[in-house]
Amino acid sequence: MMTGFLLLQMEQLPMIERADCCSRHPVVTLLLLSVFVLICLLLSVQPRYFQDMIKVLFGTKNTDAFLRTDAAMPNFFLNLAAYFVAVVTLSAFAIFFTEQFADVAFNSFRCLVVMAAVVVLLLFKWLILKMFDAILAKDKTVVAFSSDYFWLVTFFGIMLYPLVVLAVYAPPSWRFACLVAMCVVVGLWAIFLLIKLVQYFFTRIGDLLYIFLYLCTLEIMPILLLRKLVFSLFEFV
Repeated sequence: MMTGFLLLQMEQLPMIERADCCSRHPVVTLLLLSVFVLICLLLSVQPRYFQDMIKVLFGTKNTDAFLRTDAAMPNFFLNLAAYFVAVVTLSAFAIFFTEQFADVAFNSFRCLVVMAAVVVLLLFKWLILKMFDAILAKDKTVVAFSSDYFWLVTFFGIMLYPLVVLAVYAPPSWRFACLVAMCVVVGLWAIFLLIKLVQYFFTRIGDLLYIFLYLCTLEIMPILLLRKLVFSLFEFV
């Protein structure tokens, strides 16, 4: 349903024809290259890292239980590298999506502003979940959901990577197909997030209202507000 809505909105928006892709900016290229290096590092240090992420995707156990203790690099740095990969790919997706439907020319600073906005958004989610954890006195359900939430973001961020690279460097005729594919990935993330919310927090019919309020206040509204702030900053840079 989410994917269908995104595709319908895309069909109604006029794509701006460009001879070149603004997201081919050197900053984006450097970041995408660094992501490729980090993905190779993750696979070499922890070959089962992505397999563990898939277990989280289809399971309800706390993510930390899936991390192997025999890794050559501490789990903290593995997770940090994976989060960086997700931040870069999500930022590149936002830049590419914006330039297709808005008359915005991206320079180095604007690319970094978008990336900073993604970081702020994820930090906001982390702080909110930590706050709920403190209020509910270390409720294991909140801790497990928080862990799974960021693994979902990381997993689908990594899944976006090849599509982002293809969208940025492929011929212009491929761009709409790439956008459709990326929106499908984002739609799948939304579906799995809803599944996780139901798995962790649905015990009676009234809980559906709380899940709906969570999606509106902590998922949709922050993105809309941050989008407005970013476009306001674009007027000065």
